[in-house]
Amino acid sequence: MKDVLILSVTYNIPNEIQKRFNKCIELSKPKCSYDIQFISSSKRMKSNVFNKSILLNDALKEFIKNKNYKVLIQADIDLIVPSEIIDKSLEIASQERTCFYNYHRRIDQKDLPDLPDDYLKMNLDKYLKDFVPESASGCWNAMSRESWLTSGGYNEYMEFWGKEDDYFRKTARIIGNINFINYNRFCLIHVNHDSRQKDNRKYNKLMEYKLEREGLKNWLI
Repeated sequence: MKDVLILSVTYNIPNEIQKRFNKCIELSKPKCSYDIQFISSSKRMKSNVFNKSILLNDALKEFIKNKNYKVLIQADIDLIVPSEIIDKSLEIASQERTCFYNYHRRIDQKDLPDLPDDYLKMNLDKYLKDFVPESASGCWNAMSRESWLTSGGYNEYMEFWGKEDDYFRKTARIIGNINFINYNRFCLIHVNHDSRQKDNRKYNKLMEYKLEREGLKNWLI
């Protein structure tokens, strides 16, 4: 059994971004054993509509059945990963009904330091404080198989991407009594997309109101 599976959705993601993600994970030098898996397709997903929630749920169901890993980390692929975060994720997420998640800072592609090697030479805390003031939560959720199953997964009525992670943290607390623990000092840098898909987020915000009226369900059982 390995310790950690790191899972990321890669819909229309260039190969160089996948390679950068792999390299950043490698340079973070985790002490625990890990694998990285990219997912981009699902038999249940409509060909003309991208649905990140369906992709994540299908991968989570396989993880729950698979006994080869102790903890799964759902990570956005456009992250720069600091050292120690994978080992800390394993430590915290091994606890019952506990999710380890992290704040990230958004940064434009043009403002990135040379990657992937040179970023480890940076004073990351100073860089984040001085140059990257905007913060948000999400993009890195670590839980055990039992905690993921109890959480209820991602609501599949929320199509595309945007807001599904915020809504997940809200519903997982209700459905599974999941305790969300964050460590600011392990901060992630989230590279801004060319478009932040405002229409998608608006659609999913409307879906959130609709879903709350209809009641909650566990998408993983």
